[in-house]
Amino acid sequence: MPNVPPPPTGSLDARIEDGRLTVTIHAPAGAVGLRLSPEDTRAFYRLMRQHFELQGCSGRN
Repeated sequence: MPNVPPPPTGSLDARIEDGRLTVTIHAPAGAVGLRLSPEDTRAFYRLMRQHFELQGCSGRN
């Protein structure tokens, strides 16, 4: 079997600053970013909270 390189890997950074969610995805080919408005950040947070509550995850240890 020939030498096969490992699959590409990347990382994801997410943070909230000034009420805005900023996400950056780093990949071997480059990076892409997304920044939500404060209103969209609140809507995203509500959506994620509802999703995890439905899954039975409290987010607490």
